[in-house]
Amino acid sequence: MNVSDSLEHSYQLQLFENGSGWSAKVFDVDTLAGQIHCLNQGDALFLGDLHVLRAATRPIQGLARLRGWLGLPTRGRIENYRNRGLGSALLNLVINRARAHGFRRVIGRLAPIDLKEDPKLPDWYRRRGFQIAVASNRLTGDLELVLSGPD
Repeated sequence: MNVSDSLEHSYQLQLFENGSGWSAKVFDVDTLAGQIHCLNQGDALFLGDLHVLRAATRPIQGLARLRGWLGLPTRGRIENYRNRGLGSALLNLVINRARAHGFRRVIGRLAPIDLKEDPKLPDWYRRRGFQIAVASNRLTGDLELVLSGPD
């Protein structure tokens, strides 16, 4: 399965499932670009982690690879995968899979590190239809997207 970013670059998507939930990882050839983990919680799908890498090290290639074989210092290229639409693509995958599997809600928690690294994250989720409740200390928050009402 593939997913594309806003620049129309195609990435490989690998899905891993078990009885308690599932995970998806997005790869740019050999480089992990992003991932998401979800847990089944009754009528809700818990969004455990959605992360797009900002400093992924791409494998060395070409002359740099030859330098490595010769024992000379090398360094892979650092790639920032954020702000390309990969997070939105992963979140859309979660929402679509949640609907297809009969979940009524997608829920999650914003951890202190999430809000520290990206203070605009609650707004990002709001723009995608989530209700956000950030704690008064602004250190944590809860998110919820209602997919369907009671039957």
